[in-house]
Amino acid sequence: MFRKIVHLHKQAGKEQFEPSILADYLDGIRKRYASGEIIRSVYMKRERYVRMLSDFSATGTWNPSQQQNPVPITNPYFADLLMEVSVCGRWSSATLSHVLTCARKLFAWLTQDGFQDLERFTAMDLQRYLLFCSVHMSGSGLRDIKYSLKQLFRYLQETGRTLDDFGKLLSFPVLIERKVKPALSQDETATILGVIERSTAIGKRDYAILLLATVSGLRSIDIVRLQLTGIDWRNGEIRIIQSKTGKALALPLTTDVGEAIQDYLLHCRPKSVAKEVFLRSVAPFRGFASKAAILSIYNLYFSKAGLTRTAFDGKSFHGLRRSVGLNMVTAGVPVTTVAQALGHSDIDSTKPYIALDARHLRECALDFAGIVPKGVTV
Repeated sequence: MFRKIVHLHKQAGKEQFEPSILADYLDGIRKRYASGEIIRSVYMKRERYVRMLSDFSATGTWNPSQQQNPVPITNPYFADLLMEVSVCGRWSSATLSHVLTCARKLFAWLTQDGFQDLERFTAMDLQRYLLFCSVHMSGSGLRDIKYSLKQLFRYLQETGRTLDDFGKLLSFPVLIERKVKPALSQDETATILGVIERSTAIGKRDYAILLLATVSGLRSIDIVRLQLTGIDWRNGEIRIIQSKTGKALALPLTTDVGEAIQDYLLHCRPKSVAKEVFLRSVAPFRGFASKAAILSIYNLYFSKAGLTRTAFDGKSFHGLRRSVGLNMVTAGVPVTTVAQALGHSDIDSTKPYIALDARHLRECALDFAGIVPKGVTV
């Protein structure tokens, strides 16, 4: 992205940073997002870097994370311990980052609570800290802090700072609230597919992509990485290794999807040595760089279809996958089969599709006819 900004400065004949060029660039990506050319995550990322560059120009300070300043550790004992943890070489860089963040918050809380070291620290104190965290964190945040605390106290016990690693105390399950997002309706899906101009090369490609997602429920990243060898025309199957789980998945190649892909491959796919089924429409002809391309294609036709959505109404590209699961559940397909078709490694991932099946859920509702609430006279 920074290369793009440098290029814009060169085009304008500017050798030094010009805020107006950055403002024009920001306005441009806003318009592209509004028109559906780029997805929200891409827009937010570019806007974030633009603002970081603006702040750097104004203040001379570069803050790549744009996070709040870390909690200060004023106690020398805890400050030295935090430094020791940071250089112990026990964890990967990602895990170390989580453990340090967790340790910093814990040590700040202990300092505020009057602790000078860990000699008097007990399971009761850890319970009080977890209670404090539960009030200020979501379920997923508490789950992450629990994992980091496990790592931290295991190290502290091994180095003689504590007598217990509190493993049993930190093994409690954390209930994480899952929001069940609705799926795209069949009418909405049909409308999206109906606005695609299938007489053009790009239209044939995009139709094949979206029809494949609509029928199979494949994730966008798996569509991006689908290779020519992954389609078994003789046996009518699509075979992939799922990017999310790393597990193999075989799905039936339905007639309509097969014909759409065949139409694209035979008549419109650019000549290329690329192994991917779906390629960029401009040179160099290769597979898409990321799933963002698939999401952009979906957003384009969603907008052309005249449909509207909010950030949480379930009408994103993933809504096509939810629709597949919902349709299978509604048709009476066993949940275990739905899980296999969607490539879920855990059946808990499939349960939200049951919650989407309002018609069958209504059939499970209890009949309260003839039951009079206590204290009510009929």
